Amino acid sequence: MPVSCARRYRIAVGVLTSIVGVAGCGIIDGGDTDTSVVQTMVTSTAPVSMSVSSSGSSTSTMPIVDVDPRRFALPGMAGYYRWIYPGSPARTCGFYPAGGDMAAQCFVTFPAGAPEVRNGPFHGSPNEILISVGQVVRSIGEELPAPAKPLQPGERITVSGISCTALVGGIECTDDGAGFRFVDGRLREW
Repeated sequence: MPVSCARRYRIAVGVLTSIVGVAGCGIIDGGDTDTSVVQTMVTSTAPVSMSVSSSGSSTSTMPIVDVDPRRFALPGMAGYYRWIYPGSPARTCGFYPAGGDMAAQCFVTFPAGAPEVRNGPFHGSPNEILISVGQVVRSIGEELPAPAKPLQPGERITVSGISCTALVGGIECTDDGAGFRFVDGRLREW
């Protein structure tokens, strides 16, 4: 079912508002994790494997392991998750509540000449990509310096139907048929 422009705008605003709210929290320590924040948890699946070639296309050689999202939950922030994904440099991703839905946000390097975007006080080349309700949105924001645990290549985290899989040199996130893959500096959206 297509999502209207107004709905996509509300989702993007909700995600960005959540991100700005988290940015104001400062560095988060590694205290106890509140297990009530888990909305969807996959503990095992049939064997799955995937690898990514230098062109960003996938083949089937790397085993995929579903991880417990609680491992990446932000203490005291129900519904918020954050992790580091492989790459050079390593960057962060997270799941955040957004207007009644869940969204994934990953900081990536966009190709030169990418159209500028605006998000509140931020304006310029995009540096993050968001996915929610089957829509991929380019945005700009501030990457938090707070520590995060690594999602290792071959590990997949899933919350509320959005999945992100760490790949060798990058990340892939999908939701309701839409997705993005950022590997070795190359971004592909669908």
